[in-house]
Amino acid sequence: MLKFLNKKKENSFHRHVNGFANGFSEEQKSAIIGSLFMMANADGSIHPREVDNVTMAAKLLEFNIDSKCFERVIGKGEREVIKILNTLDRSQKEWLIVSIHGMIFADGKIEDAEIAVALAIANSIGISEYEYEMIIKKTEFLMREFGM
Repeated sequence: MLKFLNKKKENSFHRHVNGFANGFSEEQKSAIIGSLFMMANADGSIHPREVDNVTMAAKLLEFNIDSKCFERVIGKGEREVIKILNTLDRSQKEWLIVSIHGMIFADGKIEDAEIAVALAIANSIGISEYEYEMIIKKTEFLMREFGM
């Protein structure tokens, strides 16, 4: 019986995120994962929980971090990452902001350097500090409303 409940939960999750990854190109996925690694390293070290967050995002995006595309995009540097992130549509950018924001809290401590990198990435993709704050507030509200 317990296995049935777990399967039902898993199916519910997959039903809600099914197809999410299809809305992104391989280059966009590479740039997103690259930006999350930039966030993870913002304070000078990468914490295991930050790696877990990046891994979770890669799984959601159905993306293999060992791909040649990732290697190529990251190899071109931060400017290329930002250029590709600017091809995301508004809802994809908002999802990215939520993911980036989650990286700030992943290691259990909030660093000024992490906030600065998060806001710099947001600004470089056309999201102001005010918009960033509104995206996070909206997400927090929805999470409370749906008991997450």
